[in-house]
Amino acid sequence: MRPEKRSAARFLARNGYALRGTPGFGKAVLKILAEKDLSEYEVEQLVEELGDVPPSEILPVADELRKVAESRFHDGHDLTDDLLEILTRAGSWSVAKDIATDATSRLSTSRWDRAAKLRSQSRQIAAELENAAAESESSVVVGLTRRWREVERDRERDHEENKKKRDPLLGLPVEDPGE
Repeated sequence: MRPEKRSAARFLARNGYALRGTPGFGKAVLKILAEKDLSEYEVEQLVEELGDVPPSEILPVADELRKVAESRFHDGHDLTDDLLEILTRAGSWSVAKDIATDATSRLSTSRWDRAAKLRSQSRQIAAELENAAAESESSVVVGLTRRWREVERDRERDHEENKKKRDPLLGLPVEDPGE
């Protein structure tokens, strides 16, 4: 990243509160957030600033958020939850749904990714439900509710089947304090 871009990221991360409400602020934050080589702290601060941008400024750049979600994911930052919050608050249901779908499709069906994939599917269905409700598509809402229940049952079953394998203390000699 060029030094001036890094300086801009730091400046916005530290002083964004003073610029909130300035026309074009959201677009500027989004442009910097799309830059490569940002630190985790800078990304978090910029997303926080983006969360304070008014919905009227988010809607025109909503599609750009999808591109940012993808590029940030490849840099090791999963912003899906944060961006879904920002987009749904702004009423951009379809882009939120697309970001949730993208996040689910990035996960494999391997045993390793299964729990994360199921959680992501729940999040995706929730975004799809919100979009369908916003579009007044009641039959779609009913179908998605069924899918939600199925995925939740799958999550419970997966948790029970893999509880021991996913125990962070698996294999460590830990004494039972009740003994």
